[in-house]
Amino acid sequence: MRLRSVVLLFVLAALMLPPDGVAGEGQLQKNKALAQRVFDDILNKDKYELFTEMYAKDFVKHVDRRDYTLEQEIMAAKGMRIAVSDPIMTVDLMTAEGDKVAILYTGRGTNDGPFNGMPATGRKLVISGTTIYRFANGKIAEEWTTYNDLEILRQLGYFPGPAEKNKAVARRVFTEIFNQGKFEVANEIYAPDFVNHGQTRDIGLKEDQDAARMWVQAIPDLVMTVDKMVAEGDLVTVLWTGKGTTAGTGSGSPSTSKKIHARGITIWRVVDGKLKEEWSAFDELSLLQQIGMLPQTKQ
Repeated sequence: MRLRSVVLLFVLAALMLPPDGVAGEGQLQKNKALAQRVFDDILNKDKYELFTEMYAKDFVKHVDRRDYTLEQEIMAAKGMRIAVSDPIMTVDLMTAEGDKVAILYTGRGTNDGPFNGMPATGRKLVISGTTIYRFANGKIAEEWTTYNDLEILRQLGYFPGPAEKNKAVARRVFTEIFNQGKFEVANEIYAPDFVNHGQTRDIGLKEDQDAARMWVQAIPDLVMTVDKMVAEGDLVTVLWTGKGTTAGTGSGSPSTSKKIHARGITIWRVVDGKLKEEWSAFDELSLLQQIGMLPQTKQ
């Protein structure tokens, strides 16, 4: 009878134990707290000495097609701090089950130091990623993590995103067509059905380029400068300045060798890598007064 009771006691005890890989609620909370400290203490506060306290000696980090040791993980954390001196790493979501903790995080900061051999850009960064930690004996034993390297390069300006590509197309109008007189590249820059929406009427590509030729002929030393650019979605806005000396007759103005200075704003819609629509405005009255076609306005 006593033997039967002892056997029954062991069976009941075994049934009460969590299965392999399953942690009790208390252990899950401890694992979560340790995972949170990676972001709060190590990454945000540079407490690299905590790596040996919180990570197993044989820790392995799995990233894409490569694995990292604990020593390499420490070096990577220090290298990121050099690249971004003001990081703020935030845990957005955290879930735990068994011996694993999954995290969705966001990192913010300024690239004010070298990054992977590339010079500092001074640009702000916002990145997000996911990490899964596996715990053993109260320490982080293994990690799987993913983040978008391409998006980091885009934000740093090393790999142009859609906005940067659209800016590059718009910039060619000034650097190649106006400043270099390369009107033959218009078909590369503008869509065949391009429309310039004027103040009173719309014009197509041919008439638009004829007008550009007229100004280049009238002002042979014309220099168009892009002062500021703002891009979002399929739109690019450019604040530009034009300077030069009237020496030709393309615009119908007398060849009086007068200096001109004009500033305007142009908005382009870019579709499939080409300029599709345009809206431009500049002070035409001031320009005509500068070249002598109209009298100066009395103050």
